[in-house]
Amino acid sequence: MTAVEDFRCIVVGAGVEGSATAYQLARRGVKTLLLEQFLLPHSRGSSHGQTRIIRRAYDEMHFSAMMDEAYNEWQSVEEASKTKLLTKTGLLTISADLDKIRRHESVLNSLNMANEVLTAKQVQERYPGLGVSQQETACLDPDAGTLRADTAVRCLQDLFVKYGGIIRDGENVITIVPESGTKVRIETANSVYCAQSAVLCAGPWTSKLLAPLNLVLPLRVLRITPCYWSEKHEGMYSFKHFPCVIELAHSGRNGDMYSLPCKEYPGLMKVCWHHGTAADPDKRDVSSAGAERDVQAISQYIAFRYPGLETEPSIVETCMYTETPDLCFILDRHPQFKNIVIGAGFSGKRL
Repeated sequence: MTAVEDFRCIVVGAGVEGSATAYQLARRGVKTLLLEQFLLPHSRGSSHGQTRIIRRAYDEMHFSAMMDEAYNEWQSVEEASKTKLLTKTGLLTISADLDKIRRHESVLNSLNMANEVLTAKQVQERYPGLGVSQQETACLDPDAGTLRADTAVRCLQDLFVKYGGIIRDGENVITIVPESGTKVRIETANSVYCAQSAVLCAGPWTSKLLAPLNLVLPLRVLRITPCYWSEKHEGMYSFKHFPCVIELAHSGRNGDMYSLPCKEYPGLMKVCWHHGTAADPDKRDVSSAGAERDVQAISQYIAFRYPGLETEPSIVETCMYTETPDLCFILDRHPQFKNIVIGAGFSGKRL
């Protein structure tokens, strides 16, 4: 019979949310186990890749209000790991709907956060490589930038272990059994673990874990196609002088367009459409006509927005998104089993 290992808390899922949660628990002296179904590191979920945007500019006050703490926490991780994670580039949020831009401005102003609203002419003067229509306006978040995604996750995991945490990767969770209001048993293919509480940060696999617990959340799993596009002229879109850009969704296109300046791969700019094809995370590599359509749509967008980029992608990658109907994440306790906490639907809203 397999021996049962006991912990104060078990975190399921070693992406950025799960790893950050485990790190915060361990640094507070909580005996914690971090479970991951794949061997680490891996690119099967949502936390892989080299960069992600970090920003203060949201149209929801509560998200922007969290960002002082988020920046401080990332700084503490940088200091503890002796690793540079954040690069400030600034972020332009662009829209033809002036009310949306004014909303960003209002939120940032109310929180005494730096920002600047720019007309189309001002944007073109400041960033000549950026195509902007005369109907568009932009809000500049000067404190925004990029985080080194893969490196940040690894730093969180290393610090978690430094504080006494235990990582078990390559262990797929088979069942989660709430045995009482103060105990949870988790069985994997290899072992059985017990804890007073569990935190589920399983990304696109969340619904599969929750189904046996009689909980259905409004989560939609999408396969997204981030692409990297070559500069026609070296250095035009370098992170040293070009910002991250978000063009907000509009009536002619669902989903925001995200762009990150050249940094991950020399001379290649990352552009991603927050839109994708519904997918089973266990079948993410199955070919899809939807992915081809998404790449074509990004190419058409680039032809106008970034005239200094080639319109055929140099690299095409896959990332799994998990989102809710209102695009705001879920962070709550299971309604029946209060010692099981669920964090899900973070795609596009990571802090």
